[in-house]
Amino acid sequence: MSGRISGQNSNTGFHIDELARIKKLVGLTESMLEAIDKWRAKQKPIPNVSDAIRQLIEIGLKAPRAKDRE
Repeated sequence: MSGRISGQNSNTGFHIDELARIKKLVGLTESMLEAIDKWRAKQKPIPNVSDAIRQLIEIGLKAPRAKDRE
């Protein structure tokens, strides 16, 4: 087994690959964590914090950049 985790996130539809292989430590402010928790509460099913952060990063990366909209 290669250690890869593959699948598709049911909330965003994004393909998830190699989630468990690369770990990063990221600092968050209280307001950032509160915003993540509020976003999580609106999702069905409610993702855990790690999955929510991954989903929000994917959403942000796929969103049009401000300079591209001008």
